[in-house]
Amino acid sequence: MDIPIQIADYIAALNESDWKTSSVKICTHDLSSFFKWVEKNKPNSSGEYWLNLERKDYLEYFIYLKGKNLSQANLKRIAAHLNGMLRFYELDEKVGSLSIRKQDKIIDSKDLITDQDAKTLLASITSKKGLSETQLEMHPYLCYRNLSIISLMLHYGLTLDEVHSINIQDINFAQNTLEIVKDTGKRTIELSSEDKKVLYKYFTDIPALSRPKEYTNEPFFLAFSPRKLVYWYDNDRNRPKRISKVTISRLIENEVERSGIKHAARAIHFRNSCILKKMKLGWSNEQLLSYFGLKSRQALYRFKNYLKEQ
Repeated sequence: MDIPIQIADYIAALNESDWKTSSVKICTHDLSSFFKWVEKNKPNSSGEYWLNLERKDYLEYFIYLKGKNLSQANLKRIAAHLNGMLRFYELDEKVGSLSIRKQDKIIDSKDLITDQDAKTLLASITSKKGLSETQLEMHPYLCYRNLSIISLMLHYGLTLDEVHSINIQDINFAQNTLEIVKDTGKRTIELSSEDKKVLYKYFTDIPALSRPKEYTNEPFFLAFSPRKLVYWYDNDRNRPKRISKVTISRLIENEVERSGIKHAARAIHFRNSCILKKMKLGWSNEQLLSYFGLKSRQALYRFKNYLKEQ
């Protein structure tokens, strides 16, 4: 097998080590395949210029490999061989260690919510069917809060954490926009006029004394006391009390159960379905990553594989 000139010294060192001949042959094959890809896809990195490759170039190579449906074991082996090469040429600090994440579970219909079930769920939230006397008392206070939360997850793919962390200053009712702020950055989502109205009704229905002050970092979704029928106020912090993540999770479970749909849908099902819808509309990888705040294309593979199988 021809050895790429770029790694001749490395392969020679492996041959002089205690590596088995068969192992050196496999390593040579893996690295040769990598440099063939570099030659084709990174034309400015031929010869010694490959030493200037950055981490993103190596990650791009693994995206290419995953597109060929290589097994997890093969991907891990290739990553180990590339890591060895990087250490030999003292590039490991520059590029960093290459690792293969455990493959995401393949998406199937159980990981999604149908349009009809979503429609039934949303209609049920504002209805009074199946409510006890106590729940009927709370319903006027909570129906539009709950509808707002689930609508944001269903229509825009927001995670439970993202919904939980929304502050009143993140919503611009005049421009119909919602800003999602995270440690890694922020992104702006355009709300439909219908969803803006739902959020605005929930907000304006909150009694003035408990309502979060506009243009502040006070929480938008508030905790509620079913016994006192009032929104909680945090006296120590002198601001309304934010709804807990546990409460959001429970209200989703309760609303799904009350709606009568057979699917035990949760926040992740809403997000999965939203991502898949945008993908069906032909959104590019870059649009999907930006809109949903995803870190890499790897997060999209299971959705693409699902569509291929349909």
